[in-house]
Amino acid sequence: MRSQIVLAGIIGRAENQALVRELKIKFTPLERVDFRNYKYVALVDTQPGFGNNSLPKKLIPSIIIDHHPLKRNTRGTFIDVRPLYGASATILTEYLMENELKPPPRICTALSFGISSETEDLGREATPHDVKAFVQLFPKVALKTLSRIKNPSLSNEYYFNLNKALHNAFIYKQVIGSKLGWVNQPDVVSQIADMLLKKERSTWSICMGRYSDRLFVSIRTQNKKAKAGKLLRKILAGRGNAGGHDMIAGGQIDCGNLDNEGYSKLEQAVINRFFRVLGFKQEIQLRNFLPAKE
Repeated sequence: MRSQIVLAGIIGRAENQALVRELKIKFTPLERVDFRNYKYVALVDTQPGFGNNSLPKKLIPSIIIDHHPLKRNTRGTFIDVRPLYGASATILTEYLMENELKPPPRICTALSFGISSETEDLGREATPHDVKAFVQLFPKVALKTLSRIKNPSLSNEYYFNLNKALHNAFIYKQVIGSKLGWVNQPDVVSQIADMLLKKERSTWSICMGRYSDRLFVSIRTQNKKAKAGKLLRKILAGRGNAGGHDMIAGGQIDCGNLDNEGYSKLEQAVINRFFRVLGFKQEIQLRNFLPAKE
């Protein structure tokens, strides 16, 4: 049966670019796809209406495989949503193993990377299912290829974004955050949120960036029971959409034709709402993460 992997938007993170390059994964641009020519349409690691896919609104997918919480209005012919799993790649691996299929090293490497990147090498929200799947895949993983994927060369743009993130970073108690302003691709926002949370004695991180006509927001936490996805949906309620898990979440707000001042006001409103939802009722006095230049 003929099938295609369809891509809309861009592949931002260096690791994901390396994955496509090293494993020679081919995509068909969404604008070149006529869905009427296909009997089945599958969504993996997403659901209809999520901000991270461009499925036409009136199209009901044949297959939905995801580990994000099931949306109330999700519709599909076959739906397998397991929010207690750390990665959708784990679900796909279980299908292969339960049907006694023997995936080639290329597929094992891709699935292994999917599990490890989603769970930070099985250290974040990983379940026994994820660990078992990773162990089953490991004997056939192309380890040198996987190493090149996980440790790619980084562009100048990466360091420009890192410099901007640090100089715009703010802290308050155990919270660290940054406003990136305009970014060249939205994946930068989640990448910086991950990086900021690694600062010692940090419990929460929040990062925002402007891309196209949207404000992207990512939050991270060390609290395994924080329900970050639910928290971010509450923060963006009435403004945008969000999703996530206990420790990670991302969302976006359609900003229309806001000017720079409008974006700045919106960013500050999100930050204020973030602290209120976390339970800080007093007035917040943020301070710069990096010391001011003398």
